[in-house]
Amino acid sequence: MAILVAAGLCAGGCGRDAAVPWSVKTDGDDFHTMEYSSVETDRLGKPPKTRRIRDLPSWVTIPGGVAALGSREPDAPPPRDARVGSFWMTRTEITTAQFARFLNDSGRRFDSPQFAGGPGRYAPLAAREPVVYVCHADAEAYARWLSERLDADVRLPTADEWEYAARGGAHAAPFPWGWSSAEGRAAYNIDRLRPVGAYPPNPFRLYDMAGNAAEWCAAEEDAARAAVCGGSWSDRSEGMLLVWRRVELPRDYRDADVGFRVIARPRSAPR
Repeated sequence: MAILVAAGLCAGGCGRDAAVPWSVKTDGDDFHTMEYSSVETDRLGKPPKTRRIRDLPSWVTIPGGVAALGSREPDAPPPRDARVGSFWMTRTEITTAQFARFLNDSGRRFDSPQFAGGPGRYAPLAAREPVVYVCHADAEAYARWLSERLDADVRLPTADEWEYAARGGAHAAPFPWGWSSAEGRAAYNIDRLRPVGAYPPNPFRLYDMAGNAAEWCAAEEDAARAAVCGGSWSDRSEGMLLVWRRVELPRDYRDADVGFRVIARPRSAPR
């Protein structure tokens, strides 16, 4: 059995000309080197420069490659190799401040205990909390709005893209940070949401890929349900935080435990 482990990682995300080296460890303890191709990352270019723009998300570059997804655990998707193209991903879950900007720019109506005010004048009550009480359509609407703001292809990640990013390079590890317990590493089994970024990031510099708010993933157009990944603050077991764990929910589900983040590519980039 081969286990993929990171031999080198990009601090703060991988930029242009980055090629991330990985090692494959076999049962015989032999190591063979494989690398992400820098060609696709070069084509992707640098992420949108939004970090200094108020209430727009900042981005991390996720270099494309082939990863072992799933697990041999009884209730897991079966292990398989999956090729994933390079993409940009928001560094954190979308916050209430970021979502309020979308609501006020678009005039969309949104009933939630996380906001004061009304259409066109929503104000977040806790600006750095992840937005929750969002159904799948709300998350997709935000992605469409941000696509126009950035002139990029912004959307929800597929469940495979989400798992690939959550693993951060340690492809056999059960959690975004590796193999150790979730205690002190994720917001779970607690009484409420935490501000985004309250716990250390994974090796791709993505925050809260386990716990805090579970995250919507993309769904087929006519599907009645969609996957959520990552587990949430309300989950009592760290088993819900496993990188391969996917829970199917009705697309109209809205509650205090589910939010989202988005990915992006240039409009001309291949998927």
